[in-house]
Amino acid sequence: MNVLVVNAGSSSLKLRVLGEDDTVLAEHHAERWTGETGPLEDFLSTSATAIDDDTRARIEALTALAPLHQPRALAGVDAATRLLPGVPQVACFDTSFHTTMPAARASPP
Repeated sequence: MNVLVVNAGSSSLKLRVLGEDDTVLAEHHAERWTGETGPLEDFLSTSATAIDDDTRARIEALTALAPLHQPRALAGVDAATRLLPGVPQVACFDTSFHTTMPAARASPP
């Protein structure tokens, strides 16, 4: 199970997602945080994103969250990059879809 750690200080906000072996899977640090939800929403939100080198590296860094899916998805990105150089690619994260799913449908029966 992965754990979201929220460390709200007197003026900053530190967010981390830890894997089962306490490895840091993702993190964000907001220096001047006044209690607004924006930094947490930004950290937790995923949406369609243009894939560049940085985005690809960030997806690869999250492989521990989806070890069966990430490597195959990245292999697809790499193959498309080789076959269609210069053609933009976009990642559409299904976690964004699942956040809007009604609770009754999200839970197993």
